[in-house]
Amino acid sequence: MKRILKKTITIIFILALMTGTVQTAQAASIPAQVSLTVKQTAAKTVTLTWKKVSGADGYEIYRKTGASGTYTKIKTVTSGSTLTYKNTSLTAGKKYYYMISSYNKTSTGAIAISPKSSAISVTTTSKSSLSAPANFKITRYSDNAII
Repeated sequence: MKRILKKTITIIFILALMTGTVQTAQAASIPAQVSLTVKQTAAKTVTLTWKKVSGADGYEIYRKTGASGTYTKIKTVTSGSTLTYKNTSLTAGKKYYYMISSYNKTSTGAIAISPKSSAISVTTTSKSSLSAPANFKITRYSDNAII
């Protein structure tokens, strides 16, 4: 019974392909991998920038803390033309790792995601981490100079 059913389904499928009543789905276009840069732009703030991926509908940003941590998606950027993201309220003195992926929405509603970028790390600092130079003193000053 199983063999007859299998052969019947195969014959129906072949006939449907021959008559054009079955259409094969087009493979989703996987977007290109993203090139990411990260820099600290203020105390406890990191700014991520990347190059535009042609045809991308948006980007997904991932972060982890510590070398052995797990990446978590922290932001979905829903515009393919947005090329920066500010990650604020970070902890001073902590090392953060970032990766990014681009994505495309397909005509069927599926989402095709690129491979993640290479990991980039940055260690945050705070403004108070700078110390005054040793033996610093002002001997004279005026409206336009300090000596």
